[in-house]
Amino acid sequence: MAKFIIINGPFDFHQRVYMLNNFRHITGKFVFNYLEQNFYKVAMAGQAKSTVDSLRLPLFLNFEVTIPPIEEIQEIVSKVGVLKNKYQSLISSAENAIKLMGERRTALISAAVTGKIDVRDWQAPNG
Repeated sequence: MAKFIIINGPFDFHQRVYMLNNFRHITGKFVFNYLEQNFYKVAMAGQAKSTVDSLRLPLFLNFEVTIPPIEEIQEIVSKVGVLKNKYQSLISSAENAIKLMGERRTALISAAVTGKIDVRDWQAPNG
């Protein structure tokens, strides 16, 4: 699976890692968001397959990117950032709720096994 990251500052990279930089008439964050949303579909359409799953440079070089005016790019990047933050907050809340439910389930099972609660007359709720 392709992974896209933004790095500001020095870094090292190796084979199977491509660096995109020095953008003109476009921003790095726009390219990041665009690739994150669209590149996987192209790569998985069979164009990236060989004996080993990998993404070859020609796939990047021939990947088409729609470039709107810079003002629209900035607006898109801003709105995408807001939405990503919103969804990440929702995901974090859901993950915390799942963790809490797991802890409560474990505590309930432990209480039932040790006899701290009587489950013999318990009935599941309808629904």
